[in-house]
Amino acid sequence: MCGHGCEYARVAMKMPSLLEHLRSTAVNEATAEWIGVKKQIIVVAMGPFIFPMINPVITKKTGEYQTEESCLSLDGVRPCTRYKEIEVDYLDQDF
Repeated sequence: MCGHGCEYARVAMKMPSLLEHLRSTAVNEATAEWIGVKKQIIVVAMGPFIFPMINPVITKKTGEYQTEESCLSLDGVRPCTRYKEIEVDYLDQDF
C-alpha cells in the first residue's frame, strides 16, 4: 500500500504540465477544486525552472506591506497583507 506520500508524489509529477498549460492561457492560478485534488502543493516557476513545493510552510517573512488582490473564484478585489521576502520549508517531489 502506498499511502498519502505516493498520492502527493503522483500529483506533484503532474503539476509542471499543469503550470505549462496555465502559462499558455490567460489563467495564472488553479485551485484544488479546479483540478480535483485537495493537497497542499504549490508549483513555482522561476525562469526556466518549474518545481513543486509539497506541504509548504512559511518559516520567515519580512517586508510587510498592504495591497489588494482578486481571485478567479471570487468576485471583486480584497485588501491583503503580503511580504517582500519569505522563506519556505517544503518537501520536493522526491520527498
